[in-house]
Amino acid sequence: MAREPLESRSARSLFGAVFRRIRLDLFWPAVGLALFFSAAPFASGVWPLARFVSEEVDILVEPDRILVDGGYHFYNPHRFPILQGLTYPIAVDPLHPLTESPAALRTVGRSQQAVRMFRFGSNHLGELLLAPREETVFSIQYQQACLDHQAKYTLVTTRTWRRPLDRARFRLILRGVRLTDSNWPLKRDSAGTWGLDLTPFFPQEDWVIRWSCP
Repeated sequence: MAREPLESRSARSLFGAVFRRIRLDLFWPAVGLALFFSAAPFASGVWPLARFVSEEVDILVEPDRILVDGGYHFYNPHRFPILQGLTYPIAVDPLHPLTESPAALRTVGRSQQAVRMFRFGSNHLGELLLAPREETVFSIQYQQACLDHQAKYTLVTTRTWRRPLDRARFRLILRGVRLTDSNWPLKRDSAGTWGLDLTPFFPQEDWVIRWSCP
């Protein structure tokens, strides 16, 4: 029986070894890419895993700026932990720049932990890691200059969570200014504070307020 030349067998063995090495070198990067792209919609917030349940926001209005203090309630309805991406939009432009970076916290029970946020254009991005069936409050505070005596608070991104909030409460606290306009109908409480209390909440427009100085 004729035998295969030694040179041919050696070349084939070498080719097979190289091919197996290439496959092994590419396997884990391919797995990593697959996991990244499968998790990216959830980690980025494009597709929500957590439930955005409710929000409570105080906006302090002064002559040339606003101070926003917001609390946003989230719930993990699953039996496994999840990593939920957050995109927090702030409408900025030359007349409405941020005067300091937002400060964010995550609260579970009595425990608080800072949430690191990254700015991407007008958006601030972060992540929440939630244990199974866990409830948490994401809190954020920021200051914004309003050189034209008006401000816009973004609401329509609530719709990206694909279901109405159970409740949304907003308070507008005026300090040294007079409210002249709001595209959302406000009610005034006994203490003279303007506000909104809506349930359920699935807004189709942002909130724009205007004021004047005495």
